Amino acid sequence: MSETVDITCPCGQCKVSVTEKPVACCICHCVHCRTNSQALCVENVVFPGGKIVILKGSVVDSTRPDLQFVAHSCSGCGVRVFLTNKYRMDCFAIADVRRCYGEEAVPDFCKYTCHLSYGERLIDVNDDKPKFLNFPLGLGGSGKMCQPDGTPIEE
Repeated sequence: MSETVDITCPCGQCKVSVTEKPVACCICHCVHCRTNSQALCVENVVFPGGKIVILKGSVVDSTRPDLQFVAHSCSGCGVRVFLTNKYRMDCFAIADVRRCYGEEAVPDFCKYTCHLSYGERLIDVNDDKPKFLNFPLGLGGSGKMCQPDGTPIEE
C-alpha cells in the first residue's frame, strides 16, 4: 500500500501531497491543538517536516507563536491545509483526511495509535491506546506514560 496522502482544500484550488511514512498518528490533547481546532482533542497524522509538496495552487503561511505552529492555508479560500508544529513536523488533521478520502477509505496508517499531551487533556479517554504525558522521546518529549485518569505511570 502506498503511504501517500493527498489533501485538497474545500474550494479545490489547493492540493498538497506527502509520500512519506508518518512519524505518528495520534489524538493530541495539547492546549495548542485544542485552541486551534476549538475541540477537546484533535486527531493528527504527523510527518517529517519539509516533505509536503504543493501539487496545485499555493498556500499562505501564518505564524501563531502563541500556539507554537505555522498554519499553511489555501490562498483561495483561506482554509488550513496543514500545520507545521514547534518540532518542525508537518501535521494533517485526520478530519481533513476523512473529508478527502471518505470515512471508509481512510488509509490504515492514518488511524490513531496513541494519545499525545495526555497530561493536558480535558476529558479521560478509556481506550487501549498508549497515553503519553507529553510526547514520545523521538518526538521531543519525555516519553513518560499515563493511566486513562492521567496518573503518570512510574517506571
